[in-house]
Amino acid sequence: MKNWHQQIDQTSPANPNIVYTLEKAFEIIVMHEIRHLEQAKRVKEGMT
Repeated sequence: MKNWHQQIDQTSPANPNIVYTLEKAFEIIVMHEIRHLEQAKRVKEGMT
C-alpha cells in the first residue's frame, strides 16, 4: 500500500500535462532550492 504522500498527485505549474506525486514535488522543490543556494554561493565568492 502506498503512503499518503505517494497517493496525492500534483500537476506541474509549468505544464498541466505533467503530473507527479506529492513526494516527487517535494524532491523537485528541495533540489531547486539547493540549486539557488549553490548559485548564491558562487555569486558571493565572485564578490570577494
